[in-house]
Amino acid sequence: MNCKPGEMAIVIGARFDKNVIGCIVEIHEHVPYGVLSYGRRSTELDVWHVSCGNRHWLHSDSRLRPIRDNHGQDETLRWAPVPVKEKA
Repeated sequence: MNCKPGEMAIVIGARFDKNVIGCIVEIHEHVPYGVLSYGRRSTELDVWHVSCGNRHWLHSDSRLRPIRDNHGQDETLRWAPVPVKEKA
């Protein structure tokens, strides 16, 4: 699992509601085999109850990236291109 309860995470993907991509959410509790939005059962094992402001929903762990204040390896280059210095 990527996330832990009490952490903040960024939504990097969504199956149904694409408007949540890029949102910063708070992770609440783990819900194995949760029922995702639109009443569809998740095919993924790990689902979290998340919130953003007063909106609450269930979201797959694989589509969340935790925001942590640590000195671990930066995984940004897995999904973003390498920055290129502009020539003057």
